[in-house]
Amino acid sequence: MVKQRKSIVFNKQTLSYEEKTEPKVLAYIRRIGYGVGVTVMSASMVYALFLMFGSPKSASIRARYEETMSKVMVIAERVDRYDNELSNLAFRDEGVYRTIFGMEEIPSQVRNAGFGGVDRYAYLEDDVTGDVGPLVKKIDRLTKMAYVQTMSYDQVSVVASKTEQMNAHIPVISPMNPIKGHYRISSPFGNRNDPMSKARKFHEGIDFAMPVGTPIYSVADGKVEKVKLDFFGYGNQVVIDHGFGYKTRYAHMKRINVRVGQSLVRGQYIGDSGNSGKSTGSHLHYEVIFKGKPVNPYNFVDLEMDPKEYETLVQQVNEKKLNPNRL
Repeated sequence: MVKQRKSIVFNKQTLSYEEKTEPKVLAYIRRIGYGVGVTVMSASMVYALFLMFGSPKSASIRARYEETMSKVMVIAERVDRYDNELSNLAFRDEGVYRTIFGMEEIPSQVRNAGFGGVDRYAYLEDDVTGDVGPLVKKIDRLTKMAYVQTMSYDQVSVVASKTEQMNAHIPVISPMNPIKGHYRISSPFGNRNDPMSKARKFHEGIDFAMPVGTPIYSVADGKVEKVKLDFFGYGNQVVIDHGFGYKTRYAHMKRINVRVGQSLVRGQYIGDSGNSGKSTGSHLHYEVIFKGKPVNPYNFVDLEMDPKEYETLVQQVNEKKLNPNRL
């Protein structure tokens, strides 16, 4: 039942105040208007809440989305940390391990290359946030870098297992017994005025001035690659391939006591110093070649070695040659 409103109105005819009851029709209209107003207001509030928070299902989806994105951000932080750690490993690998063992550098395009394929990331086209795509690509790149780094460590491990053998093949002693007063460095490695032409040229080795006939020895284990006897240039020379990227050259010799293909050990006699070829005096021209390029032999020549220790090394080599089965 609709409640009718009552009001007090002034009757001009009777000049008095009288109680007046609202018509039922007006009461119904008022009630309907009130209901519509409440309904509209409720709908407006619901719509506003929907715009702010979405439907219950949308709210659930949004909550899962925010949880997922939170996990993505955590993963992204970890990936950045792994990226830095892997970069540090690659730096030590190139700057320390591979350098120590004389191994070839791994090109940056090999270490940092991603994964090919035009459609490989097609499924990421709907990544509306723009966060997932770069993360997936970065993970792919790190996966490739980790694989390359693992392969590099495998190679380093193989070479490291042969360290003792490699040490025997690296030039470390002088090509003659470094007795003080029996030699002098007459020309160092680097640019100099050529003693013949007087022109400025690069000298690819060290010249040890010494008497003709001074015994010359192999500075490391290796195999004779070249024996050349002539009257020009380097004169009588020997080139020994020591492996692991190292070679040595002994030039201007008077006598050569080895042949091409012969295996040598450190401290083995190869001939005598002389004055052959393009030379202005008795000396030994000595070179160290690493991966096809001349390097400063001074970094590989131990001129402070005790002459007695050097002589002992030479004697042990001779004894082993005379008694190959001796332990």
